[in-house]
Amino acid sequence: PTAALVGARIYRRGSAPPTITLPYIITYTISDTAAQVSADARVQCSCFAGSDSVVSGLSKTVRNALHRTKNTLLPAGTRKVWVTSIKDAGMTPDENSDIPIYMEHRSFTINYDYR
Repeated sequence: PTAALVGARIYRRGSAPPTITLPYIITYTISDTAAQVSADARVQCSCFAGSDSVVSGLSKTVRNALHRTKNTLLPAGTRKVWVTSIKDAGMTPDENSDIPIYMEHRSFTINYDYR
């Protein structure tokens, strides 16, 4: 569903082109802590659109795609990293009347397992 709204316009921080077609998403790693068998990372997904209703819908689509997701990327026992869960930490709208872009920032905690 998210790809239907933004296509391939999902960028990592610093990799977005200077001119971008709306709507789009930029992801940021906020923190990443690792232990011997597991890790936690905080990731922010910032959604950008030309209207408040579009950015709100895009942010909700991202939330629905990731909130409390349990996603085994690799089978257990492969001694590689796989995602055990993703939890939504909430949404923050960002309003700036000087520019015609609406933004919502959503933060996720991702739990990894190395076993």
